[in-house]
Amino acid sequence: MMKGLLQFVILGLAGSAHALRDSYAPQTTACPKGQIVRPGGILDKEKEYISSRRQKMNKALSEFLGRSGIDLDIQEFVNNNPDGINIAHAFSGGGYRAMLSGAGSLAAIDSRTPGSTEQGQLGGLLQAASYISGLSGGSWLMTSLYFNEIPTIGDLVADPNIWDLQNPLFAEGGLNILETMDQWRNILSDVTDKMAAGFPVSITDSWGRALARQFIGLPDGGPGVQWSDMKQSNWFQSQGAPYPIIVIDGMSDGATSPTLQEGTVFEVTPYELGSFDAGLNAFVPLECIGSDIDNGIIDGQCYSGVDNAGFITGTSSSVFNKAVEKVVGKIAPGALGSAIGRVLSVILDRTGLSYGAYRPNPFQNYQSGCGNQCSRGVTGRTLKLVDGGEDGQVIPFQPLLHRDRNVDVIFAFDNNDDTTGNWQNVQNFNWPTGSSVVDTQQRIRLQQGSNNPITTFPEVPKDPLTFLNLGLTARPTFFGCFETGSPLIVYIANYPYTYYSNTSTFKLQYDTAEVLGLVNNGYNLVTQLNGTRDSEWSTCVACAVIQRSNQRNNIEPSKQCRQCFQKYCWNKQELTADPTTSKYYNPSLLQDEIDNELTIAT
Repeated sequence: MMKGLLQFVILGLAGSAHALRDSYAPQTTACPKGQIVRPGGILDKEKEYISSRRQKMNKALSEFLGRSGIDLDIQEFVNNNPDGINIAHAFSGGGYRAMLSGAGSLAAIDSRTPGSTEQGQLGGLLQAASYISGLSGGSWLMTSLYFNEIPTIGDLVADPNIWDLQNPLFAEGGLNILETMDQWRNILSDVTDKMAAGFPVSITDSWGRALARQFIGLPDGGPGVQWSDMKQSNWFQSQGAPYPIIVIDGMSDGATSPTLQEGTVFEVTPYELGSFDAGLNAFVPLECIGSDIDNGIIDGQCYSGVDNAGFITGTSSSVFNKAVEKVVGKIAPGALGSAIGRVLSVILDRTGLSYGAYRPNPFQNYQSGCGNQCSRGVTGRTLKLVDGGEDGQVIPFQPLLHRDRNVDVIFAFDNNDDTTGNWQNVQNFNWPTGSSVVDTQQRIRLQQGSNNPITTFPEVPKDPLTFLNLGLTARPTFFGCFETGSPLIVYIANYPYTYYSNTSTFKLQYDTAEVLGLVNNGYNLVTQLNGTRDSEWSTCVACAVIQRSNQRNNIEPSKQCRQCFQKYCWNKQELTADPTTSKYYNPSLLQDEIDNELTIAT
């Protein structure tokens, strides 16, 4: 009954708008033979990608080190590291705030950004990286890059066909109501097509289709574009960018949201969906998601297209389903807007699904990877996947901690807003407080075991109050400087260097001035105001990058690097008392002290 009612309402609204467009609906396809789902472990094709990219990474790293000001014999360093080193960048969630602030940070490490390869700048650290991970707003940035052939941030900001944030589909109204209504007809027609093919739909489908229209520069946001299609991109074929990983959380049966202990952390790569958690420890090819699979083997009809690029991006940010629910019925005035609102209400109320529903579950009854530790929450009939930060881990660290990925240093860009943080009467105003780092440390400890491939996490403060009291979010901070067995973390938190970048996570509309303000602030915090806050900053970054290599080769840090570590490494002091000066965490602009904004986009 629900299916028929929903189809009737949507089809009446959509008419024939979808007739000439690529289909969002999964398509039947030939079935592969044999075992489809594999036990956990790094895929050989991923290793091949990193190996083929190594020469590019080594060249970019050598060039960065050469202009960083570090006292280092670069040729000797290269000789001591024949296999290279592995740099990773992790972009947190946080809605458009995270996407735009993260974009500015990425521009600072991209050698294509004008001025980024001058002496003392950080350009090239993107080109030198093996991996990049993102979730929620961070995944929006990655989708914008990886499905548009890796444009520069300046190009993204200037392209009205991609980042048109003045006219979001989920804002109440927008500048062009008729165009918005037309796009909604197409979106709802897409959802109908998927449902008519026999697959469950949810608000996440509508959300994902809306996001694709903003992030994928194809007509209608490429309704038929699959996540696995990125393997056909020019950048992938030439190994021209860091290997991308999106993080999504899995919910246990009966749970309303994932927790650090009970949730399952999934990752999506260009090849696979899966998890290294002990409760699953398995991966499935993206092209096979949606096929009838039982205990890892095809057991019925095969489909392709469930790994839709918009759907995966929407799943990684499905916390925004709450924002969609808020504006149901308010998208536009008049009868047409009310009709669309009713349709979304039907999807939400009649399906009861506000998460990404993956049914049939490709891991149904699978046990080969997890044995007696298998979680029924991820091996049942439906795989329930939600926003990658809903368990509190808003920085996507976990994929980068697998011991076989051999990551040496992680640049963690924290654009979270800890709006729920009320630590002993300390009120926060949409700024990160380090809680994501604390939560990852807690989860790693909960998950530690003989069968867990996740390496240790460096020691970090046990409480966000230490971050606030010691000013660890007000400047870059290094964690794990002298530890071994885990990556060194370069933690860079959102902070008002030249712009108040603490916009709400659920703010869905940005004008040009706001976009440029957030992007430029993200650039300025990573460059430390173009080096004016610390003229040795690029040198200290170089010291962090080579530290694990030096440890492996039994090389002591130079005097220069020791001074850097004394300045930026957390000294393991804990300070969790209430701040005595203020009960509010709402910092002022650094520009009041140093007027040196560098505009990278016009």
